[in-house]
Amino acid sequence: MFSRFTGKALNAIMIAQEEARRLRHACVGPEHILLGILGVPDNVVLHKMGFSNRQLRWLRGMIEAKMAYDDAGSDLGNIPFTEQARQLLCNIRQDAHGRGHNHVTVQDLFLTWVCDCAARSDPLMV
Repeated sequence: MFSRFTGKALNAIMIAQEEARRLRHACVGPEHILLGILGVPDNVVLHKMGFSNRQLRWLRGMIEAKMAYDDAGSDLGNIPFTEQARQLLCNIRQDAHGRGHNHVTVQDLFLTWVCDCAARSDPLMV
């Protein structure tokens, strides 16, 4: 599934999994993927948007406030992706290919995340 992801894009997915574990969630959802994107060091997307570290902390706090801690998660093993996250990852690969990219970048992750969440009227976008 991730063979065409760049190192930074793959890092975003690994951070998303870590965030799901930290929040004790049983699955990785689109909101965890956004936290993963925000957690990538030297992120071109965030740099181009002019986010400061303070603004990133605020944004992460706002996202986490919409997500509850849960006791269902496990500190061990792989955490599966929700159906929405799997569909998002599929859309990311398709969109990257449609933009003429041979690999999925952090920019591809972010652009498709925003488009998919806006199309679903996702509460994280409100």
